[in-house]
Amino acid sequence: DGRATAVLPLMAPTGPNAVKVSFAGSSDLLPSSASSAFTIVKQPTQLAISPQPAQGQYSDVVEVSATLTDGLNRALREKTVFLVAGNASPSMTLPSITNYNGQTVPEPISLPAGVYPLTAYFMGVIPVGNGATVELDDRLYELSLRNGTLTIVAENATVTYTGAVAG
Repeated sequence: DGRATAVLPLMAPTGPNAVKVSFAGSSDLLPSSASSAFTIVKQPTQLAISPQPAQGQYSDVVEVSATLTDGLNRALREKTVFLVAGNASPSMTLPSITNYNGQTVPEPISLPAGVYPLTAYFMGVIPVGNGATVELDDRLYELSLRNGTLTIVAENATVTYTGAVAG
């Protein structure tokens, strides 16, 4: 019927491209060719924060991780994700590289008691502390961020004195 189909992996950078096909012809068919324009766009991404909401006691280390996936919910490995706890002083910015499951290694967060915004960033404008930011871009994937909450509470501890009382 004169149709041909091919599956091509898109390895070119984002932007406009063209595909061209040709048939050299045969003893009973004439040669022919065709071309068509198409655009490669960045793939969307998604972030998740775990646990959420995150909470712990101020004397303990609270571990939080993030998971990065693409638009088809496939894990993205070896990508840098930033976890930012707080939005002023005190705050912490923790960069981490995703593993084969798209997960960052749980990062220890140690802040005074309080309720903090917790944000995971993949690319974009990222606060890195003291009012400074860094802007990052990926040639294949769109930026994404996920907001959450981190609650640090006072230590749940008691002291029992068993010594003698002087006096």
